[in-house]
Formats: sequence, C-alpha cells, structure tokens
Amino acid sequence: MLFHTLHYLVFLLLVVTLYWGVHRRGRLWVLGLSSLGFYVLASMAKIEAAVSWQYLPIIVSVAFVAWFGASWLFSPRNGGARQWLRQALVVLLVLSPLLFFKYWNFIAENVEWVLGSWGQVTVLPRVELALPVGISFFTFQAVAYVIDVARSRESLEEDLAPERNAGRFWTFLAFFPQLIAGPIVRRHE
Repeated sequence: MLFHTLHYLVFLLLVVTLYWGVHRRGRLWVLGLSSLGFYVLASMAKIEAAVSWQYLPIIVSVAFVAWFGASWLFSPRNGGARQWLRQALVVLLVLSPLLFFKYWNFIAENVEWVLGSWGQVTVLPRVELALPVGISFFTFQAVAYVIDVARSRESLEEDLAPERNAGRFWTFLAFFPQLIAGPIVRRHE
C-alpha cells in the first residue's frame, strides 16, 4: 500500500479516527494492530504483490528476536569476554530473514563458483519469492535497537534499557507509516 494511493488514505483516516476515539491506554493497541493489519489489508486488496499475510511471521519473528535478544544482552548475568559473541549471535539472527530473501541467490552462486573451482559441481536451490515489503527497514531498525541496547549496557545508560512492553516495541518496529519509507530511528527517539 503506497502513500499516494486512495487505499492508504482511507486506511490512515480510519486509524486516526480509531486512535483518537479510544481511551489513552488503548491507543498503543490501535497503532500496533493497525501496523499488523497494514500487511493483511494490502494483501487482500492485491495492492502490493510483496505484501502478504504469509510474510507476517517474518516481521513478528524479527521483532521477537530483537526484543528478547536485547533483553538477554542487557542482563547483568551476560557480561564478560564473550559479550561480543552474544551480540553477534543476536544480530545474525535478526539479519537472517533479510539475508535469505535478498542475498541467498548471490551467496548460492558464489558458493557454487568456489566449489566448482575446486572441481566439485554443486547446484544450490534458488529463492524465487517476492521480497516482503519493508524487510530492509524493519530488519535494520531491529539491528539498530539491539546495538543501542547492547552499547547502553556497556555505558550503563538507564534511559536506553530494553523496552519491557512487547506491544510498545512492536509498534516502534512496525509502525505502518514508517515501515516502507523509514527513516530508521534510534532507541532513544
């Protein structure tokens, strides 16, 4: 669903009306569920080929891994010399859907070429799927969040502690007006 379409305008007006129509405590729910519904409604309207309800587990899993991983990295029990390894693991897990959808074919071609130069003929499968809308944005937003939280642990900045509210974090990561065009914002913003 693109910003300049009538569908987006109607969706936005509905969300704004709901947002101001509910009690203050329910507004976060309106924004979070609207961001989730953004994928589903765009898929049903056949507006955007790469937006589909089948891609919902990708954004949800990236959000879960980033939210849980940042809390794990911030924990006082996880200090020490291997903290960089924990950070690398969380960042790699967050990046894995992006690497699969965007770079798998490139990686497969290069692995085949290297193995072929050693005399071993290998054919790896290719990914022929539409790219999920916003995958680069929400992945890099999640990576920036994890790195901000990990760095704040090292400098003991409390205002950059991991978000405790999963719904608030979801809304931060998948906020629908920002999902397609960005910008990527820092944790404290």
